[in-house]
Amino acid sequence: DLGLDEVAGDDGIALIEWADRIEKALPPNTIRIRIDRPDDSDDENRRSVRITFPEGEPRFADLKF
Repeated sequence: DLGLDEVAGDDGIALIEWADRIEKALPPNTIRIRIDRPDDSDDENRRSVRITFPEGEPRFADLKF
C-alpha cells in the first residue's frame, strides 16, 4: 500500500510524476495528464498535453473542450 488515499483523500488531488511506474496502484477514477516534448519539433519549449478522464465518471460527463 502506497498510502495514496492518505495523501489525496476521497476528494483530494495528488500529482504524481512517473505515475506509469505505479499504474496498478492508482484508483479507477484517476485523471491522467501527460506532458510530452514532441520529437519532431525544433522548438525546445514546445510541449503537447493530453488529458484522459476516467470513462463513465459522472463528475466529468458535462465537461466540454
